Amino acid sequence: MILFGREHIDILEWRTLLESSSFSSVFQSPECYDFFESSGYFNPFVIAYRDDVNGSLLALISGTIQCDGNAVMRFFSRRAIIYGGPLIAKDVTVSVLHTLLNELKSRLSGRAIYLEVRNFLDYSEYRDAFLSAGFSHLPYLGYIIDTSTNDVFSRIQRRKREQISSALRRGVSICDNPSVADIEAFYRILCHLHRYKTRTPVPPISFFLSLAGSSVGRVILMKNADGIVISGSAVMFLPDGTLYHFYVAGDDCSFKFLFPSTMAHWSIIKYSVEHNIAHCDLMGAGLPGIHDNLIAFKRKWGGAITTADRFLYPLDKLQYNIGKFAVSIFRKL
Repeated sequence: MILFGREHIDILEWRTLLESSSFSSVFQSPECYDFFESSGYFNPFVIAYRDDVNGSLLALISGTIQCDGNAVMRFFSRRAIIYGGPLIAKDVTVSVLHTLLNELKSRLSGRAIYLEVRNFLDYSEYRDAFLSAGFSHLPYLGYIIDTSTNDVFSRIQRRKREQISSALRRGVSICDNPSVADIEAFYRILCHLHRYKTRTPVPPISFFLSLAGSSVGRVILMKNADGIVISGSAVMFLPDGTLYHFYVAGDDCSFKFLFPSTMAHWSIIKYSVEHNIAHCDLMGAGLPGIHDNLIAFKRKWGGAITTADRFLYPLDKLQYNIGKFAVSIFRKL
């Protein structure tokens, strides 16, 4: 049986699947769904395939619908994003996931222009389910750091270790319990980065204020000796899971010799170690030949390149093509 909507899915069955699946992540948890629903930016959805014989969930997909900009841009930027990929029980067949994906496409028709699955793990054994459901395969790399061992710092590139040591000597400190004013300062740095460099949208500040006090993440900031915020990260995780580096930004111009961006990355690695989080996911490394600089930067942190392929399905091909063009123009303004 296909179940669509939070109200139709048994919370205990959802948690059981989350705890037993090898594809678990915070983004497929009921806690994350509830957080996104209250964020004022992400509009979550969830669909599941239930085995009526034994009364258990075989697969579940939870994602969000997002849009940005003015009225026109909001219409043409409507997108359904599945962070982390589907949640799948052990030994589930490709046909089950294929059925679930086809039903999801139907349910989202008219609500979004396209559907994108951003996997953080290797879903190659289920690739045929995506392809047979009409999705395009987008090769992509991830980058995960093992933070369960005692040699985390020594695995980081020497130059980065020197920058971290230098910044600490100059009084840079980590703040994982920031005030509203602290988060507002970080948000200004983040918005500047996305406006002038990445040209990508940012959730409203309410998202980060809510995340700081939630059960699914934190806002971790770096301050100089005078208590001024120089960089920060928004991370999401569940206890005994993986920490995901969702948003990061540093004021590298104003505080060049304090290495803000370096310290932002070090802070979330250190947080993972201190809170017994076994892995730290830096959320994507792109593709060789296209994102070589990004790959080179992430290799400095002592982790490993992983397969994190994505899958894309245009729910409305005409609006999708118009939207791609409109967004490309918007990012140049």
